[in-house]
Amino acid sequence: MCWYKVPLFVSVLLLGMYAVAFGQEDEPLYLPAISVGAAMVVPTNTPSATPTPTPTPTTEPTNTPTSTPTTEPVTNTPTSTSTATSTPTPTTTSTPTTTPTSTNTPTPTNTPVPVPCGEVSGVYRKDTIWQSNCTYVISTTLQIAENATLFIQPNVRVELQTREARISTYNGRIIAQGTESEPIVFTGEGFPFEKSTEQIYIDSYLSSIFSWTKFVQIGKIYVYSPIKIDHCVFDKLGKIQEPEVGLHFALLVARQSSVLNSIFINNETGLYITDDSTPTVQYNLFMSNKVAISIMGGRHSRKIEHNTVTANQVGISLTGYYPVSGGISNNNLYDNSVYNAKDSYSRGEGDNNLGMNWWGTTDTAKISESIFDYNDGSALQEIRFLPILSAPDESAPDVPSSAQQ
Repeated sequence: MCWYKVPLFVSVLLLGMYAVAFGQEDEPLYLPAISVGAAMVVPTNTPSATPTPTPTPTTEPTNTPTSTPTTEPVTNTPTSTSTATSTPTPTTTSTPTTTPTSTNTPTPTNTPVPVPCGEVSGVYRKDTIWQSNCTYVISTTLQIAENATLFIQPNVRVELQTREARISTYNGRIIAQGTESEPIVFTGEGFPFEKSTEQIYIDSYLSSIFSWTKFVQIGKIYVYSPIKIDHCVFDKLGKIQEPEVGLHFALLVARQSSVLNSIFINNETGLYITDDSTPTVQYNLFMSNKVAISIMGGRHSRKIEHNTVTANQVGISLTGYYPVSGGISNNNLYDNSVYNAKDSYSRGEGDNNLGMNWWGTTDTAKISESIFDYNDGSALQEIRFLPILSAPDESAPDVPSSAQQ
């Protein structure tokens, strides 16, 4: 009995080992049925059934939930959020930075509105241009509104035909630029009205310019703003037909201003400098005026130099409370018929200083005779004129040969 059973068990065991070694991994192995009783079936089916497929299904479900559904939404969410946040930030910042630049740029580059020749009045609210070779007639007030500019081209003639004719601006400006061969002309010549009123009035924080411009027989020019005047002529301005109380001048300047290379001739007062003015007055000719230059007070520094002041009734008149401490030098100040210099009102402490000018002579006694100061009226201050120039200032303008006798 033992002989029969042992060989059969061994044969079954060898067959199972064969199946494991040579069987397909993915296919079940079918063994032939052997009727050896119930006890022998169980060990035969157990090794062939499963150790190989069982771990395979277990691994696949484990990897599936771990891999991507969880990580992909987490990774994508912050990426998209940071992209959206960074994009608007530079966009918003750059927009306001460029806006002020573009706002400021159009103002000076606006194309001025051209005005046809003829009569003008009303209010200019935009930049406006008076065109070359035109005559413009003013009978009433013409106003230049705030931040507006009136441009005047060369060879423009402006006729102020009545006492009420006036160009005025408050915080606007005038840019009048002629040329030597084609000057701009403002005139009231030929129109018999009293010229004592202010006919050009500029009160502004904006700077105005008049160059190569002639002003002939009109009323006063009042400038209470920064201005540059260059190569202009002021002839017969501020004249009055009958005695009248008031101050009459060709040009009044205040604040920061420059008056250069210009001629003041035949005026009631050529240039009037206010107490709060800090002008530069250089290379000008003052002739045949009642008063060439009138200076109201000396609290602020001035630069009045290289001018020729001659053949007037009074060369320089000092009218303010505070004496002039300096800044009037290197001028040719001589041969004025009444006084070369006159102190009319000084009451403050100190003396007026007009040193380093040419007085037409080096004789100090003669220079003193041409000056009206405390020596002539005890209530006045002294005008000190020493040291003096020993010869005329060569950079000051020459007197035209037609005006010389």
